Amino acid sequence: MSIAATYYTPVGEYLRFVIMKSLEPAPLAVAEVEKIAEETIRKLGIKYDWRVWPSLFDGEVEIREGYVYLTPMGRIILTKAEKTAGQIRDMLGRLSRQVPPQGPV
Repeated sequence: MSIAATYYTPVGEYLRFVIMKSLEPAPLAVAEVEKIAEETIRKLGIKYDWRVWPSLFDGEVEIREGYVYLTPMGRIILTKAEKTAGQIRDMLGRLSRQVPPQGPV
């Protein structure tokens, strides 16, 4: 039996929020969510592998038949996360202006 460690980062938490916010009105195709994830990280200007987005969730979204759905638990978390996401975005914005991105994002 192996136990996987879970690591939370400000970038991952912000990306998680952006994806959940995008899913709030309606489900999106996986390709659309991937595009949102890639664009979000590019705009932050911080090196981060946006392709890990599915591993950032633990019950907040569900992937079925090529679409990503926000679950009821995800909707509850989303309503509580808006203020925190804004604070993380502001902090990451300050960091990205201080340290130039290294390598491809």
